[in-house]
Amino acid sequence: MDISSFPLFFFFFSVVCFLQVHGQLPLPTTEQPITDHSAAIHHHQVYIVHVLKTTAKKFHLFKQRKDWYKSFLPNDTLFSGEPRLVYAYRQVITGFAAWLTQGELKAMESMDGFLLANQNFPLHHRTTYTPEFLGLDRSQGMWYETAYGQGQIIGVIDSGVKPTHPSFSGHAMPPAPTKWSGTCFWGKPICNNKLIGAEGSRRASPIDTEGHGSHCAGVASIAAGNFVDGANVHGEARGTASGIAPKAHLAVYKNAGAGDLLKSIEDAMRGHVDVLSISQGDSPDFYTSGIVKGAFAAVTKNIVTVVAAPNSGPTESSMQTDAPWMITVGAASTDRRIMTIVKLGDEREFLGESAYQPSDYDSPILPLIYLFRCFGEHLIDND
Repeated sequence: MDISSFPLFFFFFSVVCFLQVHGQLPLPTTEQPITDHSAAIHHHQVYIVHVLKTTAKKFHLFKQRKDWYKSFLPNDTLFSGEPRLVYAYRQVITGFAAWLTQGELKAMESMDGFLLANQNFPLHHRTTYTPEFLGLDRSQGMWYETAYGQGQIIGVIDSGVKPTHPSFSGHAMPPAPTKWSGTCFWGKPICNNKLIGAEGSRRASPIDTEGHGSHCAGVASIAAGNFVDGANVHGEARGTASGIAPKAHLAVYKNAGAGDLLKSIEDAMRGHVDVLSISQGDSPDFYTSGIVKGAFAAVTKNIVTVVAAPNSGPTESSMQTDAPWMITVGAASTDRRIMTIVKLGDEREFLGESAYQPSDYDSPILPLIYLFRCFGEHLIDND
């Protein structure tokens, strides 16, 4: 696929999307189930199973595909009565996610059509001034000439969304493109011309309870937040906040595990998004990564996939999102500083940085334990 065929907007979206990417924590060794009520199923885990495309069967209905997937399972339900089949995929991979024991999985390996299976890896997060920092002008230049991403649909796969945040207001937004065929959990008026789609795993609410999906690195508000005038942090850093594509539409997908992530990518493909933004990661192994597989399926539909770059290092080749069919951008910084002053008892003042220092802040007097200057060459204690 010739990347030069994509609008320049996609490049800028990918660069800015992950300006504040955080490092990835090591993956835990214990399985994290997809559903909250699954704790009662002690010896079962969710596995993602890949099977060969069959030439002997043609599926005219999705139910027929699901029935074929079920033929690989020992039975349809667990002892608890819960269905074994969690997800049946049709575009992102040929396969399914299901509750299985290690013994049942071992037996499945001898069946005709079985390819491989991997655990439902838990997902880990990778994470107002950026347009100005990049030299984007609201009234002229590339940002203006590309209409701020108008007409594009960005699918954000993360921890959900806070739909009432002003960044997701439908103010001055055109209607969604006619090609859009996704769904929005809440309906109108919460869902609007900006937030056109929102889905949670297994029909759960896509509300963001962590903040990462709504506000943090490279996700919904930074990617496509609407213009919000008068934004500030406790009176500091006032200005107009916006995402890099403030006129683009948003479809948000909330996930917990790798099986959810594949389902979200499939839903985004079926909804006809133009860009996928993923700030989560699952398996550290290239061959079992749902992001690697899902992004490959997406690019066959001309969907650009932009992913975060986990910087777990310091070993070689520690970045897990280096497949050539994804756009990966690492961390950077901006030149904005919120300066604060520390004043010592002898009236000396030192400039520093803080999240904020309100003008009416009643600064307390605190004891100074140690003060290092010139990298420790001079040590001054509070005596």
